[in-house]
Amino acid sequence: MSILRTFVMATLVVLAFAASPVRAEWLKGESEHFVVYGDTSERQMRSYVQKIERFDQVLRAYYPTSADVIAPKLPIYLARSKADMREVWPTLPSTVAGFYARQDERIFAMATDDGEGDSVLFHEYAHHFMFQNLTSPYPQWFVEGFAEYYATIELRSDRVKIGLFSPGRMNSLLVGLNEWAPMDAILTQGRPGSRRVVGYRFYAQSWALTHYFMSTPERQAMLAAYFRALWQGAEPSAALQTATGRTPQQLQADLYRYISGPITNFTPQRDFPAADVTVTRLTPGERDAIWLDLRLARFVPENLRA
Repeated sequence: MSILRTFVMATLVVLAFAASPVRAEWLKGESEHFVVYGDTSERQMRSYVQKIERFDQVLRAYYPTSADVIAPKLPIYLARSKADMREVWPTLPSTVAGFYARQDERIFAMATDDGEGDSVLFHEYAHHFMFQNLTSPYPQWFVEGFAEYYATIELRSDRVKIGLFSPGRMNSLLVGLNEWAPMDAILTQGRPGSRRVVGYRFYAQSWALTHYFMSTPERQAMLAAYFRALWQGAEPSAALQTATGRTPQQLQADLYRYISGPITNFTPQRDFPAADVTVTRLTPGERDAIWLDLRLARFVPENLRA
């Protein structure tokens, strides 16, 4: 399965700043990689754009991008409520904290502002970054595990911490190894004829497997060897056993012991400077055009478009 994509335009729509008072003017915050639109204060807008630019800097530090690849700036639309989000996705389920839906010309991602907002945004942007820049055909477990791994990043003005865990994911893993999906099922998720793993289990185990392989240089080398074997046509379980020297069942047990102990996280020993952000005010007409444009997006059923 290749995750290589060609994007004419990419868009994130995020529910944010819901607690702030309604304002008469919308702002646009623009930086090197993003254009953010929203009903918020200039201070909040500048802080928000700098936060996502800093996250982008972290990803680029570990996964350098080619200078020859020129990608358009990613538009992010800050929705104030689920009602705003339903202007884009009329049938949005009430339980959805965020989604990523690639269309012919757009990518939409939405996140709530209830404490999960940053992690959902980071998860979805990690997908976008991977699809744009890491163009090898990674297995589905690593596509989701990569996004989950970076979704828990802690970004502060004085430090960055990578490799933290989500309490929800961890709780679902620690109920017991007998509740886990078989390793073979995780490795083959998304392949023709494979057994489908229930969503929360797949996300949690994909995160755990990714975290395990990211934890030491030796395991990172094993992961790279596993990918090379896959790309040369090896069967997933055989590729993993060759790279690690462990059967899928043995690695499953190793993984449970790993997440049952202290979880490794680290602080990069480098600076991630605040990005330059230009903030401008939008006219009422420009503001209205934003939501009309999103509502006319192709994944909204034609009979529900404005």
